[in-house]
Amino acid sequence: MITQKRLKELLSYDHKKGVFVWLYNERRNNAQGKIAGSFNCRGYRRIKIDNKQYSAHRLAFLYMEGSFPPDQVDHINRIKSDNRWCNLRHADYRINSNNRSSNNAVMGVSRNYDKWIAYTSNNKGIRKNLGTFKYYLQACAARFEWEAISGWRIA
Repeated sequence: MITQKRLKELLSYDHKKGVFVWLYNERRNNAQGKIAGSFNCRGYRRIKIDNKQYSAHRLAFLYMEGSFPPDQVDHINRIKSDNRWCNLRHADYRINSNNRSSNNAVMGVSRNYDKWIAYTSNNKGIRKNLGTFKYYLQACAARFEWEAISGWRIA
């Protein structure tokens, strides 16, 4: 497992741009000054250090806070390649799954054939149905009503 000290020996992290750059030419393909890593098939930047692959968003936490996050990392704007420090936050399963991209603008509302479903889920991923509706706006209203009553809102 890599340490913050080792990470800072090899890479520089520009927290405003969200980019890691090689400081040291450990191997020929890691040219000094070159942006580190490449994108995997899911759209996340991965960086190989000491023969082990790491996600750039998790390395950002190690670089900035001195340790890996205990659970998950959430990209607030949902762009997997945007590793700016202001776009990353600690997350549990519930926050991360509720912030996934969807085909509509409201989290907790999804389409099921010709109906709209409003829902919420707990930190174990167990989904609670808030109702099934004919119209999208009705489902959104049910979701917003639940947020107002529960006091919970996704950031």
